[in-house]
Amino acid sequence: MVAYSFKSAFVVDIQERIKRQTIRLPRPRHARPGENLQIYAGMRTKHCRKIIPDPRCIGVDSLVVDTRSGRLDHLEINGCVLDLASAEAEAFVRADGFGHPPKHVTPVEFFGRWWTSVHGRQLHEDLVLIRWEDLP
Repeated sequence: MVAYSFKSAFVVDIQERIKRQTIRLPRPRHARPGENLQIYAGMRTKHCRKIIPDPRCIGVDSLVVDTRSGRLDHLEINGCVLDLASAEAEAFVRADGFGHPPKHVTPVEFFGRWWTSVHGRQLHEDLVLIRWEDLP
C-alpha cells in the first residue's frame, strides 16, 4: 500500500469525493492500479490523520505541466494535449481540487497560479497522475 499526504486545503474536497486524483513528482514507487492507497493529511507530523478509508487506485497516468511563462501554458495526459480553454481541461483541474477559484479567475488559471507558486516556472515532463475510485 502506498501512502500520500495532502495539504489541508484539499481535505474537504477529498472527503466530499470531489478530488479523486493527485499529481506527484517522480519517486521510486508510486501506487499501481488495483492497489489500495492510504490518504492522509499532515503525514510525518503529530497532526497526521487519515482523510478517508483506503480507496483503490484505478489509474496511473503520465502528465506534463508547463508553467515556464508564469502561468499554465501546457497540460498533457498520456501524450494527449488538453486545450486549456476546453471543458476537458476545466474538468481535470476541478477533479484535482481547483474548483473554487477566487472571483474573476477560471479554475484553469487558478490551477496554473497555484502550480507556479508551489513549483516555480518550469517544465515538468515526468509527473504522475494517480486516480482512485469513488468510495460509497
